[in-house]
Amino acid sequence: MYFHYLQQPFQMPWQGPWQQTCRGMTYMVQPGDTLFLIARRFNVSLNALIAANPQISDPNLIFPGQIICIPIGRCPRGFVYIVQPGDTLFLIARRYNISLQSLIAANPQISDPNLIFPGQAICIPLASCPGGFMYTVQPGDSLFSIAQRFNVPLQAIIRANPQIVDPNLIFPGQMICIPRAQSPMPWGWGNWGNWDNNNEDWDNWENWQ
Repeated sequence: MYFHYLQQPFQMPWQGPWQQTCRGMTYMVQPGDTLFLIARRFNVSLNALIAANPQISDPNLIFPGQIICIPIGRCPRGFVYIVQPGDTLFLIARRYNISLQSLIAANPQISDPNLIFPGQAICIPLASCPGGFMYTVQPGDSLFSIAQRFNVPLQAIIRANPQIVDPNLIFPGQMICIPRAQSPMPWGWGNWGNWDNNNEDWDNWENWQ
C-alpha cells in the first residue's frame, strides 16, 4: 500500500485543465480496490472521494497503479490516525486513553470492530481528563517516574487511567491522564485532630495567644 501525506496542496501528475489540487493525501490503487472500499478504509464518504477525483469518469472503474486523491477524513472532535501493523481497536483505545466503545462510536464505517488493517484511517476522539491534562509517554517513562515528575501520588495516576491494565506496563506514545497535583495542607492541619491539652505544641499555641 502506498500513500503520501501532503502539507500543502499538490498538483497531481494526472490533473487536467481543471487544475485539480489534492487537500489530503495521494494513494496508489491496489489490486481488488474499489472506491467504496477505499472510502471506508480511509474514513471518508464515497461522495467526498468521488468529488476529490473528477478525473475518474466512471467511479465503478479504477485500476491498480492509478493515483487518486484521498481527502482528509472527518473527525471533528479528534484526529485521524493511520492503523499500523499489529494494531487493534482495543490497543489503539488504550494507547490514546479512550474507551473502546467511544472509539467504535467515532468510526461507524468499521462494520466489524475486530477487523482493521494497516493503512486504514480511523478517527480518534479526544480523550477527557477532567481536572488534569493529557501526557504522552516518553521512552524510559514509568508511572512511578511520571508521578514523581508531576508531583502527584502514583495511586492517583492509576485511578485516573483505568484503561491501563498493568500499571507496570506502559509504552512510548501512549497518552495518559495526569490529575492535578494536590496542594500541600498548611503546617499542622494534618495532625490537628491528634493534639490535646497535654500536647507541648498545644501548650505553646496557648502561650502565643
